[in-house]
Parts: sequence; structure tokens; C-alpha cells
Amino acid sequence: MNQRAITQIFVASLAAGCMSSCIHVGKITDEPKLAVSFDSAQAAQVFYDKTYVPDSSGRNSGYLAFGPMLPKFTKSEGSQLRFNKAARAADADGDGTISRSEAEDYAGM
Repeated sequence: MNQRAITQIFVASLAAGCMSSCIHVGKITDEPKLAVSFDSAQAAQVFYDKTYVPDSSGRNSGYLAFGPMLPKFTKSEGSQLRFNKAARAADADGDGTISRSEAEDYAGM
């Protein structure tokens, strides 16, 4: 091959690579952790299983795309914010202590 053909192939490959790249910009929001206690180890286990064990719905958030892609902007919750939301939802009486019955109600048991 001559030099011109090699240059054209290189430029075409570079352009194709740039057009198929993905730009991902994310922002994580968080807050200080709430002071929450559990009245038993079982209450804590039920709460943590519901809050942190992934569901088995089989949903996949991945995607496959060909060609140019637009930048992807996402917002996600930090671990403390996620915990706080779950604790507020589970602590039905708002006393700062999650009982086993509150944890089971939160978990839908």
C-alpha cells in the first residue's frame, strides 16, 4: 500500500473510534447518615436485606449502540442518602429505632 492509502485508513479508523465513544457524566448526591438503631439483630438483618440486596427482577440497565452517541448524564444517590431514605420509610413511628415489625412491614413480609 502506498502512504496515502495508509493515511486514509488511519484517519477513517480514528474517526470511527471517536464517533462510537461514550461520554458519561455522573453526579452523586449524599447527606450525613441518620442516627438509627435497631431493637434486635433480626430487625437489622431484615432491613439491610431489603435495602441492600439487589432484587432478582432480571432487568439489565446496559445497552448496545452503534454509531455516534450523545453524552449520558446521570444523577445517583450516595449510600448514605439511600440508607436515610430507607430508614425514614422503615421507622414508622419516627422514634429513631427500627423494630422487627417495622422492618418486616418495610420489607413487605
